[in-house]
Amino acid sequence: MATEAVTPNFGCYPKLREVSFIAYWNTSFQTFSNFSGMSARGGISMMNTVRIRRSVVRTWSSVTLILLAFGNVSKADVVVTVDPGAAWQGFMNVFELDRTGPLPARGNFVFPSGWGFNDLTASFDSNNCLVLGPNTIGDPDPFWYIGGGGPGALGNKWMDANGFVQNSNNPTFSGVNVTFAGIVKEDTLTANHTARAFIRDFAPDFSSFNETSVVLDPGLFSITLATIGAAGRHVQYGFNFAGENVWVTDAPAFGTVKVGAIPEPSSLALVGLFAVGAAVRRRRVGHGC
Repeated sequence: MATEAVTPNFGCYPKLREVSFIAYWNTSFQTFSNFSGMSARGGISMMNTVRIRRSVVRTWSSVTLILLAFGNVSKADVVVTVDPGAAWQGFMNVFELDRTGPLPARGNFVFPSGWGFNDLTASFDSNNCLVLGPNTIGDPDPFWYIGGGGPGALGNKWMDANGFVQNSNNPTFSGVNVTFAGIVKEDTLTANHTARAFIRDFAPDFSSFNETSVVLDPGLFSITLATIGAAGRHVQYGFNFAGENVWVTDAPAFGTVKVGAIPEPSSLALVGLFAVGAAVRRRRVGHGC
């Protein structure tokens, strides 16, 4: 087994101390295990230390996630992240809105509909960060807003927005562990809305699905779903954003979530720890956030 030590540089994060850790790779550098050795700077002394600077990875947590979440990913497994170049789709489930409690809540189901990804509301900014926000229906009809739409009007529907990348009848995503990971750069949402990352594995006719999901909190997220190995299934990964609809001029007060990609670790397990810096730089050029 080959052994390497990594000491990340925290750059402009003064509240974090440098940490050392060790990953034990197999001889072909395809997988590693026995992640150990977390300690304050100086706690571990190893030769061939690789220093990954802030210009390559913004926080030590990015490196930790790569090592912890993907150290045991095999060649057959699939790792995906938040890619602005992917074919993102949208789907909306509309519910009545219950305002009897202290916070708006989901009521009875009204209808489902395919929506444009940007109409959810979801879009990639100039830095390739995905920005998710409350849905802003432009129709002032009282169906959508209590008393009619306009500045200050209360939303009249609960919007369950889903933005995702779908892989249908794709052998690469069939019967494997699919991992979806990214970084929540910013979260300014109020209690009126929630955002989650998910992976869903649908039956061929979309009549049922298996799902794993996690609430988006600032920092790193990583979820994994073992998909069913059968023809015709549809595997989706993406984000769910749920809460009341709001008039567009009122939307900033309800906040947003900003999500970015991490370096795709499927390549990192093949190149060995010495090549982490180069791999991260290559991936960051593509995703930018």
